Amino acid sequence: MGDARKGDLGVKQRESMVAYLLWFILKARNDWVYHHQEPRPKQAVDRAVEAISEFFNQGEKTEALNRGGSDVWQQPPYCWHKINCDGAFLERTKQGSIGVAVRDTEGTLIHGETDSL
Repeated sequence: MGDARKGDLGVKQRESMVAYLLWFILKARNDWVYHHQEPRPKQAVDRAVEAISEFFNQGEKTEALNRGGSDVWQQPPYCWHKINCDGAFLERTKQGSIGVAVRDTEGTLIHGETDSL
């Protein structure tokens, strides 16, 4: 069991932080492999910390950030599948949903799924 002291992360928070950190490391690796962008470990860690903070403070109002990313789907390498996911939550109604799409190199939908939160 975790310590109840202020500032001590619970098991779920630690697990979530590890998951976010691994996800942002993978994103940085993919940017290096597929887009020849130099890896920036500190940036990956900063983004993971920001994401986990946003996740656990989701009831608080935050400002939208524009990182200059592309919203255009890009095909994966030959014989690969690409998994895209997204989610939304409306504070006013306390309702949200998530969606996942798996597509092949041609952009053909292999599997898709949605769920309400």
